[in-house]
Amino acid sequence: MGTYKDAYESIRVARKEGGWLAWHEWRKQVKYLRYHLKIVRCSWRTPLESWRRYLNRLSDLIGLDHDLVELRQLLSRQRADMPSPEALKHLEQLYAERSQPFRHDALGPLPVGKTLGPSNRTS
Repeated sequence: MGTYKDAYESIRVARKEGGWLAWHEWRKQVKYLRYHLKIVRCSWRTPLESWRRYLNRLSDLIGLDHDLVELRQLLSRQRADMPSPEALKHLEQLYAERSQPFRHDALGPLPVGKTLGPSNRTS
């Protein structure tokens, strides 16, 4: 499944690089995989339903992180309008505090049974 491989590769890059662009690409790949699973879930409903729920949650977590990145970039561009340098520093701290749990949860281990690798195929 090319989409699965792309999503898997994008998480590897996001873990390694950690930059917002890598996370944004990971988010897109998760969404593509989720859409593809929607197409095939009618014929393979039970296993794919748990994957769908997992991918929805993962997409939400990455999306929340992405929203924080967008806000951070907007505030950085508006630096001159900030009441003080301390205000921007405080917002940077808030970004780090809010972003870390999303990234931690998103990068956590897959729940048990959440793999489509060859070891789970039945003959």
